[in-house]
Amino acid sequence: MKTCTDTVKVKLAGLSLDQRIDLAHEAKNPKILEALAKDRDVKVRRDLPWNRNISKEVLFILARDPDEYVRQEVAKNRQTSIKTLLLLAKDKSPKVRRELVWNRNTLEEILLQLAKDRDITVRRNLAWNKNTQKEILLILSKDKDKEVRQTAIENIGYS
Repeated sequence: MKTCTDTVKVKLAGLSLDQRIDLAHEAKNPKILEALAKDRDVKVRRDLPWNRNISKEVLFILARDPDEYVRQEVAKNRQTSIKTLLLLAKDKSPKVRRELVWNRNTLEEILLQLAKDRDITVRRNLAWNKNTQKEILLILSKDKDKEVRQTAIENIGYS
């Protein structure tokens, strides 16, 4: 017996790539959005995080996508749940962790973790971000990288 999700997948399989990308932008049905999160074409999955009807559950599915660009888009999305942001903070790709710095919903505890990130650009982005808390900027002002230190010190005056 086919489930509702199986039926949705079968129907989506009959659509062209352009039609599935259009659905990624406009779909409202949660079952369709969930099926699109597992689409075989990365172009569909890359556009899906920007659908204004996307649920936190679908964003969590996309946060585990093999494509780092998909995960970057999830990291930027302000609808992304704390649970998903915590997952992305441990992402193997520094490009994903770099995007978390700019998401206003990223918790201070995650930003504190990112202030100690092994990737210099993650720390530089955090130092550049005008929304970074003073406590974190003080940590970055002692960073081993000169540019991170200087930027954090300059930014302390704005926080």
